[in-house]
Amino acid sequence: MVTVVTTSTILLKSFVNLSKFEHCVERLFDDLHIDFKWSSESRDLIAELCFLFDLNYSVQPRFVPHRWLSAYDIALATLRLYDVYRLFYFPFVDNMSTYRKEIQAIMNKLPTTKPQLRVQSIFEILKLKYKTMTKEGKSRKQRIVERLFHNNVKTSFILNFYASALPMLKQYVPLFQTQAPKIHKLHDAQVDTTRKLLASSIKPEKLVDLNPKQMASSDVGSVINNLKLNQIFIGKQARDLIKDCDEDHRNQLLILVRVSRA
Repeated sequence: MVTVVTTSTILLKSFVNLSKFEHCVERLFDDLHIDFKWSSESRDLIAELCFLFDLNYSVQPRFVPHRWLSAYDIALATLRLYDVYRLFYFPFVDNMSTYRKEIQAIMNKLPTTKPQLRVQSIFEILKLKYKTMTKEGKSRKQRIVERLFHNNVKTSFILNFYASALPMLKQYVPLFQTQAPKIHKLHDAQVDTTRKLLASSIKPEKLVDLNPKQMASSDVGSVINNLKLNQIFIGKQARDLIKDCDEDHRNQLLILVRVSRA
């Protein structure tokens, strides 16, 4: 029983430490959910954008903080429509010229100029719509713009990291939540999941033959045992996303991941 509790503390800590990402994408989840839940016009416009890109639209699910694993499913849903979200919120950007090339690159994915012209007309509709919004609505739009444009790389990085890292935990949780989990199976699953989590940021030779109590030791996560920043697991999509960033920016994002596992 002690080993089950010991490894559970590591798993719980993994979720609690997601807060060290400054709730960047969780706040985005909330704002996107509210923005489309109460506006049928906004839903119609973004659904049309999705149609142009041959995507099915569904309202952004609500993120429930105490159901922390929902961050995985919502991250996937957000990534699926990420380009469309950027198109929808582009008219609310103050310095549009800064991001026009990025937006044009998204529009170039459309097969002909006709749908591109329709996107431009939707931009004009949204610009007019912004003028009549409430102060709260405008503030929400600007928070979303901050994440999708000004901090786009960080937002995309965290979303892709969640999409790659959280499946390790998602496989374990259903067993934990069963009405009467068999303790030996629960223990084995916890130990296996804990080892995988630790291996994503700790040198493999430091994990060989460790028992659950040793894995929970603070010594395991000491600096001397850490993988180099460029070796920690973040997932292929997140890795590809930051490969062209300057070294300082890239290291800042990787340090975020390391701190979240500390």
